Amino acid sequence: MAKAIKMSKRISKVNQVIKEELARLIQKKFAPKFITVTDVETSLDLSYAKIWISVYNENTKKVLQELAHAAPNFQTYLGKKLFIKNIPKLTFRLDKSAERVEKIDKLLYRVKK
Repeated sequence: MAKAIKMSKRISKVNQVIKEELARLIQKKFAPKFITVTDVETSLDLSYAKIWISVYNENTKKVLQELAHAAPNFQTYLGKKLFIKNIPKLTFRLDKSAERVEKIDKLLYRVKK
């Protein structure tokens, strides 16, 4: 039990560092595009990390392709920032939660009318 808690704290900390570092790097590399890193999910064995992003006013498919192309460079950068043996392989996913919230808000607004 203690090992699982310790591991989850470690993964949580790794997720936070990856999120902060990638947010800075993406903002710098992809300016003036508005791309936000919304969440990071790293596997327990640190072999891969899903990076959830939201994109505003851009072609999301193209942005995801550009991020996938840049992923090896991002991993190299993270290797210099993280003090872990294996740097996770990065995959980028579109976070659609904002769209779902907007749909729900519109439906609730209609119901109130």
